[in-house]
Amino acid sequence: MNWWNQFPQSLQAITSVRLLASIGAGGVIYLTPLLFNQIDFTASQIGIGIAFSAFIGLLARLISGRLIDKGFSYTQLIYISAAIAILADISLFNANSFENFLKGQLFLGISTGLYWPAVEVAVPISCGKFPSIKGFSIARTADALGISIGSIFGTFCAAIGEIRYIYIFDIFCLLCLLSLISIKLNSLEQSSLKEEISGRIRNRSNNNDPSKTSIKWIYKLIPILLISILATSIITLCQSSLPLDLAKGGVYRPQLNDTLISALISCQLGILVLIQWPIGKLLCNLEIRHCIRISLLLFCIGCLILAVSTFLQIGVYFVCIGQLLLAFATATFLPSATEVINRFCPKEKRGIGMALFSLCFALSSIIAPPLAGFLLDTQGNGLSLWTIMSCTCLGALVLVKWSKQRLKGNNILYI
Repeated sequence: MNWWNQFPQSLQAITSVRLLASIGAGGVIYLTPLLFNQIDFTASQIGIGIAFSAFIGLLARLISGRLIDKGFSYTQLIYISAAIAILADISLFNANSFENFLKGQLFLGISTGLYWPAVEVAVPISCGKFPSIKGFSIARTADALGISIGSIFGTFCAAIGEIRYIYIFDIFCLLCLLSLISIKLNSLEQSSLKEEISGRIRNRSNNNDPSKTSIKWIYKLIPILLISILATSIITLCQSSLPLDLAKGGVYRPQLNDTLISALISCQLGILVLIQWPIGKLLCNLEIRHCIRISLLLFCIGCLILAVSTFLQIGVYFVCIGQLLLAFATATFLPSATEVINRFCPKEKRGIGMALFSLCFALSSIIAPPLAGFLLDTQGNGLSLWTIMSCTCLGALVLVKWSKQRLKGNNILYI
């Protein structure tokens, strides 16, 4: 309890909201592909559905970020996104055709797009004088813990042959989230926003340089945004395509049943929960550019090991090693990249800045799952998929090394 009390009350509240949202979403994210694979959807159809949801989410993210910069309450956006997510769960629970599957993905995309910029902006606002990178780390820990719990429940649902129960569980979590917002978060947001608004006024009065609020700051973020698209593509593939890859089997690696696949995903998420906060504390003592390089290297090796696993009868053990490395890569990359965006964006543009970072997830979900689905359908295994991702990470390491200094500041990434 003393450990929890070190965080500001408003940060505790938004972390609790993210935990509840992630608990419900955990099963939905990881088991939706398996559910519709069971009812004879092709990997390409599932990938198209996920990409459609991501495209809608892309538009919703821009709207969310713009509304935040215009003064719209982030709690209201979270509230609206939760209500729409309930509609998505109802649609997916009853879906047996591709058209109804797309309908559920439509609602899911709108909900996700409104949610992420709001909860990301909420973290630095809620931190006050507390270090924001630690705030992002505890928020990411809550995300990982929630998704892990949700995936464990999903594993139970898969074991009893009722995967659709994940949507009912998500609705329950969302109703709890709506109650928490109504009871606690609204009042805490108002007190946090008073300090945020006064800080913006001081910045505007002390800063007469128009370039600080022009579009030039976006151009300087392009390198980290490009790297984020790559990193989030791998994270997205672990959610949507790795379960399908394991279900199909490799060149020599045997097929795995849904229960074992769910258990493997849950273990990876459990590891992420355990390492996220310690790594977050470590990041405070390192230059973030080094953290980005380390994470890319881990992504590269992890994907390579997943590719090698397809050739082995005992490939499942290599899958576990690859998942471990990808968990460390994710825990290193996400807080570091988010902190870069947070520190570099002008405060009055923080909403659109977080929306741009969130767009990386949307773009990766639009591009990666359909391509992965095509490769899995045509080749029957994930060898080419994970090899391509590993090589792309190597290319990104070269980009980091060769690029000139773009972002300047204390402990800020320059690439």
